[in-house]
Amino acid sequence: MQTGDSLPGVITTFYSYKGGTGRSMLLANIACLAARALADTDRVLMIDWDLEAPGLHRYFPKSERGDNAERLGLIDYFSCLNSMLDDDTYARLYVANAGRALESILPINEYIAREVAERVDLIKAGRFSEDHSNLIGSFNWADFYRRRDRVYRAFCEYIASKYRWCFIDSRTGFSDVSGVCTMIMPEKLVTVFTLNNQSLEGVLDIIGRAVEYRRKSDDPRPLTVFPLPSRIIAEEQLLLEAAQKRYRRLFEECLKDAYQLEECDLDSYFKEVAIPHKGFYGFQERVAVRDDSSATDALSINRAYERFLQRLITLHCAWEPISETESSLLAQKRTDAADQALSKSRLRRVTTLSLSVVLMLLVIAIATAWYARRQVTIATTAATTAQSQFLALKSTQATAKGDSTKGIQLALEALPPNGPIPYLPEAVAPYTRRSLRLKNQ
Repeated sequence: MQTGDSLPGVITTFYSYKGGTGRSMLLANIACLAARALADTDRVLMIDWDLEAPGLHRYFPKSERGDNAERLGLIDYFSCLNSMLDDDTYARLYVANAGRALESILPINEYIAREVAERVDLIKAGRFSEDHSNLIGSFNWADFYRRRDRVYRAFCEYIASKYRWCFIDSRTGFSDVSGVCTMIMPEKLVTVFTLNNQSLEGVLDIIGRAVEYRRKSDDPRPLTVFPLPSRIIAEEQLLLEAAQKRYRRLFEECLKDAYQLEECDLDSYFKEVAIPHKGFYGFQERVAVRDDSSATDALSINRAYERFLQRLITLHCAWEPISETESSLLAQKRTDAADQALSKSRLRRVTTLSLSVVLMLLVIAIATAWYARRQVTIATTAATTAQSQFLALKSTQATAKGDSTKGIQLALEALPPNGPIPYLPEAVAPYTRRSLRLKNQ
């Protein structure tokens, strides 16, 4: 949590007009990277505001374990708040520190899944019980805004006082929820798009709406937009170059009109910012910077996330050039993180190798001891068998000469521990078997 003397945190919404852009995966990776770049006392909060199709929690298994499995979420918080806010209680939010007033009305602590990643917390969409869908369908966000619009301002202040960065995963398309996430909540709006017309035109439209709404509102916070092309397929080079020229031109025109700029040059921005398509991450909910942190080559998806975060946390707007000082500092942080990940990876490999060697030596020692004991057993058995065969031969010879008493005596001496030896004379065998029974008794 932030201390009382800290600057207020920044609320950033990740929005895409269509699904399938990798928006939630992007947010999960950016949150983990941002937490690494913060001071030890600061934290990152993620909010899954995609209530109808929640999925952010899937990237963080800790959010579904223990107490977090049944933890209430965002829709539960606002539903409870709606039932608690009569006119007198609502009037308490019209103060200078509305965030603290909201905290006194309904603290959010019980709705937060703590430490789902290192220094990263999460507010899930809800508890996902049988009543979850009914609660979502019955809550009227537009009506709540008309009656209790001050709640959103207080909620922003409340969150910003507790966390250095808050990342919101927004609903897609045009809806009341997406309007709250893109127009009311954020200071920075990340519009994620793929290179098809419906995805691109949808985010261009929402940018115009969001900037226009904020300009007319009494919210003193700025709203800046960071467009982000995603799932880029580099193999189709000619098509990619044509698409890049087109979306760069469209976003320059859009931002120029929205912010009433004389010029807007996004050339250097879009040369560095784009998220490549990596099929490997499409099979499970993996967070690349957490699960594969040693992959830091220039074309890796990790480096793409780092380049975008570098601009998101240091620039006021996308068309602003990044300074060499900021670039070198973030590059050093990236190098330090990569070195730390490499050291951990090497330590794991050395530990695994050491355990393998110890296990192999143990197996060899056990096998050697078993082999030695086996050889002793074979030698002992061979000697016993030879002695028994020799006595059996003497017994046969004595019996043949008519000395049955001596034959029986030699036959009894020839008996091995586990039973009579074969090839005894027929005249001696009955006595031998009887003597064996007495011997076993």
